[in-house]
Amino acid sequence: MEKRYLNENVYEAAKERVEYIFSEFEKILVAFSGGKDSSVLMNLVYDYAAEHNRLEDLSMFHMDYEAQYQMTTDFVEDAFLNQFPGIEKYWLCLPMGAQCACRMDGPYWIPWDKDKQSIWAREMPVNPYVINEDNVPFEFKKGTPDYDVQQAFGRWYQKKNGKKTAVLIG
Repeated sequence: MEKRYLNENVYEAAKERVEYIFSEFEKILVAFSGGKDSSVLMNLVYDYAAEHNRLEDLSMFHMDYEAQYQMTTDFVEDAFLNQFPGIEKYWLCLPMGAQCACRMDGPYWIPWDKDKQSIWAREMPVNPYVINEDNVPFEFKKGTPDYDVQQAFGRWYQKKNGKKTAVLIG
């Protein structure tokens, strides 16, 4: 296939795509891992929403796998507590089935398993955005695969808002 060059840079193309998403959807939910891709996406979408008076239509969520790099956890915590004001935020700390290759007895491990709290990699975050087993607003069962949790959360979010919703993953 032949390369086709456009007279447009990546940043301008991304801003056009964000504008299109906001024109097609009433609510935007961004999956925020704390990595560089989701961070760039979150900033692009937030800047657009702020500039166009649509912050009330934007939300972010983070799926916390408990045993992650401390700097990632610190960055996510800063983003939730100090950045992106004016939007809804959800920080999921649920005992979901997370794929791994570090166990000999199965392909999954369960972060935030209350039955194994004594061996948690760190304490569960305490902030107003945290969703855990005690306050999960959608149907959830311990060990549910993480991708199914994401889908259930997205369906709950859409139903809660009753609006055409886009979920963005960076």
